[in-house]
Amino acid sequence: MNRVSYCGLLCSECEIYKASIENDSALKEKLAKEFDSEDFHLEKKDILCFGCSGNEEEIFKFCDVCEIRKCGIKREIVNCGQCEEYYCELLNKPFQMNPENKKILDKINKEK
Repeated sequence: MNRVSYCGLLCSECEIYKASIENDSALKEKLAKEFDSEDFHLEKKDILCFGCSGNEEEIFKFCDVCEIRKCGIKREIVNCGQCEEYYCELLNKPFQMNPENKKILDKINKEK
């Protein structure tokens, strides 16, 4: 299976991950404008992600405050599907935003 974030997102399908891996300046600029908001300010330099799991240095701007990521690091797991306490309320919002994330983590959890 492809690299999976703590919350179940397939990294290979994430535009921010793709822009980072390919070092695509135009895509980084586009994504910064697309996702920038008053509460969530982004610039081109902020579009940087090589995966939130197993990567402590080159993470997306707000990943260092992500409660799901903090929990995964503390539990020393690669993604939440591997957690002994899967599934918890921390995953409600990501699952609402993208129900496919739950399917991915459910599959990983069944295989552990």
